[in-house]
Order: sequence, then C-alpha cells, then structure tokens
Amino acid sequence: MKLPLFLLTLGAIANGSAVVASATSPVPVKDGLVLHLDAADQAAARQRVSLPPAANMRPVDQWLDSSGGGLAAAQQAAASRPVFRTDGTEAFVRFDGQDDFLPITGPRRLTPAMTVFVLAAPRGNPGGFSALFSTAESGKNDYTSGLNLDLGPLATKQLSVLNVESAGCTGFRDLLEPAKNLAAELPFEGFHVLTVRSKIGEKGNQLFLDSILLGDRLRMESNIGLDQMNIGARLCSNDPGEPPFAQGFFQGDLAAVLVYNRALDDAEITKVEEYLFARTPALNALASGPWLANGTAA
Repeated sequence: MKLPLFLLTLGAIANGSAVVASATSPVPVKDGLVLHLDAADQAAARQRVSLPPAANMRPVDQWLDSSGGGLAAAQQAAASRPVFRTDGTEAFVRFDGQDDFLPITGPRRLTPAMTVFVLAAPRGNPGGFSALFSTAESGKNDYTSGLNLDLGPLATKQLSVLNVESAGCTGFRDLLEPAKNLAAELPFEGFHVLTVRSKIGEKGNQLFLDSILLGDRLRMESNIGLDQMNIGARLCSNDPGEPPFAQGFFQGDLAAVLVYNRALDDAEITKVEEYLFARTPALNALASGPWLANGTAA
C-alpha cells in the first residue's frame, strides 16, 4: 500500500533519509521521459540555447524541455503568455485562467501507455474543464485521441473535482470524492503532486493526488497521441465544423510537468512523487508573496 507523501516525508525525516528539497536535483526516473518542463531549470535551459533569461514577474514566451528531446512549450500571442515567478532558486509559472496557455507541437508519436506528473497549485476553477495538461493526435480531440487532466465542467470554490479522460476512456467523471478518498474538499492553496498513469485495462487510467490513489477507470484498446500538448489548457472541439482548439484555461501555478511514454511501476511513481513533493515547501513560500489578480507583483 502506498502511503501519502506527507507520511513518507515524516518517516524519512525520522530515519534520516529525507529527500533533499532541491530544484536542481536530477529526475530519479529517466527511462521513457519524453517531456520535462521545470520552471526552476529555465535559467540554465535558456542559456544553453542562447535565449535571453526568463525575467521574474515577466511573461513566458517559451518553457524549454529539459528531457533532451528538444521540445518547447511556446506562446507567440503576447496576451496568452503566463507569468514567470522565481527567487533565483525555485520557480513556477502562473496561468490566469482566462487565456494563458503554452502549446507544444512535436513529431507524430503514439504510445499505448503513459505517465504524467504535474507539480501544481490550482488557485481557482472557472469551469469549462479548466485543464492542467492535455495531449492529442494532431487535428483530433484530446479526450478521444490523447489524454486530459482537468477540473471538470462547472466552476468550483475549492479543489473538489478532478477529471481524467483519454483515448479508450471518454466521458467526464469526477475522481476526487471528499469523504470517500479524501477527508474533505481542498482549498485552493498550496502545491500538490498530481499523477496520471494510463495503460490499457480494467483499471488502466489511475489518478493520484499527493500519492493517494483517488480512483481508476477502464481504458479500452487504444493509443495516446503525443503530437500536440497543451500546458494549462484543453485541446478539443465538439463542433464537427470546427477543428480542435485551445480552451479550458488553467488558473494557478505550474512548477513542473513530466511526461513518460510508458506506465511507470509503483516504485518508480513513488520516487518521482517524492522528488517533486520535496519542493513544495519552497514553492509555497515563493507563492505566498503579494500578487495582483493578473499575476503581476502587487
């Protein structure tokens, strides 16, 4: 049985084996890693490709991939750029929930299984399937050809809804059930580690929140497209005459997104979750500074 991350952390502290909370620590599992977006690595990543440094409290034009795959989440429309926040060590990217998102266009890639980790602090839920992450085959909807992790169709005042859909597993379903898999609804504050493991099978799609298994869903025989990914938005259209487009914009902070083209085993998932969760104290301290509603400094 997997223990919640905070219990694992307390146990590690007690026996002296606690994970060091460092934004520069290497990812503990690299096999199958096809995308690694880390806000704290952007100074070094941009320097490696001769880009100007990302400035604190300024819009993000590109969030560079640190996996070695050469991808970039890039936004050319100035109005849709999220805001970069850093203290020189830790960092995150703030999305306004209105039109901010970072798209990634890569080569055609299909995978029968994948694992996604998101280190994030949702700050609100405006409704409309506000999404932390989505992926799809080029020209197709995320929920039929790829995978989406979002906060559901309706606006909520707390973190009370989490939805995962994918190829072979369509249709909204809330996997966050207070009083069942959590003691209560969560306020919109603080960073969390959200993990999605997707593979074909009866319990193929699984969602974890801070290492707690919230639920699972049947996933039928299918492949997941990694051609187009959106950070902070969905990619879909229910109008047959309208190709898929970005919608369902995320309101909150994203510090890291890791995508693997395989289903990690439980031990591997725990390693990555602990690696990410160790950063939450520093991220929460950084996010506690004064902000205006538009994401800029007060």
